[in-house]
Amino acid sequence: MLPPSAPKRRLSTLASWSALAVLCAASGCGPGLWVPGTIESVTYLYVSHTTTDEIGIYRVERESGSLTPIGSRTTSSDPVELTVHGGFLVAAVSVPGVESHRIDPETGELHAADLLGFGTNPAAVAFASGNLYVSDLTDSSIRALRMNSRGEFQSLPFSPVAAFSTGALIASPGGAHLYGLDTLGNQLEGFDLLSDGDLTPTPSLPLATPTNPADVAVTPSGDFLYVCAQGASQVARFQVTTGGTVSSLGNTSGTNPCTQLLVHPSGRFLYVLEPTAIAAYTINASTGNLTAIATFGSFTNPFAFTVEPSGEFLYVSDSAADVLVGFHVNRTTGGLTEVDASPFPTLVGTPEGLVTATLEL
Repeated sequence: MLPPSAPKRRLSTLASWSALAVLCAASGCGPGLWVPGTIESVTYLYVSHTTTDEIGIYRVERESGSLTPIGSRTTSSDPVELTVHGGFLVAAVSVPGVESHRIDPETGELHAADLLGFGTNPAAVAFASGNLYVSDLTDSSIRALRMNSRGEFQSLPFSPVAAFSTGALIASPGGAHLYGLDTLGNQLEGFDLLSDGDLTPTPSLPLATPTNPADVAVTPSGDFLYVCAQGASQVARFQVTTGGTVSSLGNTSGTNPCTQLLVHPSGRFLYVLEPTAIAAYTINASTGNLTAIATFGSFTNPFAFTVEPSGEFLYVSDSAADVLVGFHVNRTTGGLTEVDASPFPTLVGTPEGLVTATLEL
């Protein structure tokens, strides 16, 4: 785990219609990965448990949003970050590096595919243009890997790339840019991706963020970035123009310190995970400005949240209460309503990070 002064690790997810579509266009969707328009599909929720070195598995019931427990998968070490790509779940594990698991579309069960050791301290993962990028807190670098159709990893020749100490990485739609947070320097950082996957610093970055930045999110259009922080009650707004130039739009006040934020798949709403609730905002598609909607939920110690690809359901892990809380998303207003039977007890104790995967049957 990170020291108390550092932000909680964000569990990255391709949990939006647009992100999945862009990923498929950029790098090809492997067997089993669902894309919009598929008739027969199923959604699974995966939950990291670093205290027991396990990943909990749940099926998301399509009509109600309820969670049906399936089982768990033991990992080689603490699963500190999860993402999904091409029909595989990829976990950054504290020792030794990253591991991949093939997702069984019929059952949601995970089958080990590969393990690649760094011997260091991976913290955040993101796929961009078919490559996997892993931040390393020990030496402030980013590892660049290629994952083949069998889920096997290969380090790219230029890896690792000197970077910054970050617990959050996110790729732009289309995979042309990679953004992260310098948690020590309180800055938004970024790289442009070259044709071979190598990283070159974005000329317009870094830019200042509020104190102790915790997470970064990007709209499906790629036009706006948002950063929230543990050390300030603000969300920083940034605009990305043609060519990838990033500029500051100022800060939106009124939120509590946060650990995570996400943009709804529609691009219309921003959700901020606060110490005891979720703050919701509408996003102005032209200016990136935020307008408060309301706060929703009541949690003891929320660790992470995610929205499933259709944008209809949102889930929160409450690590103090050992439960998962599910919400129905009103896709007109952005409001959240807790689903029936929520909260849901966890399978193996304290829940932390979340990621969803929707696959065709």
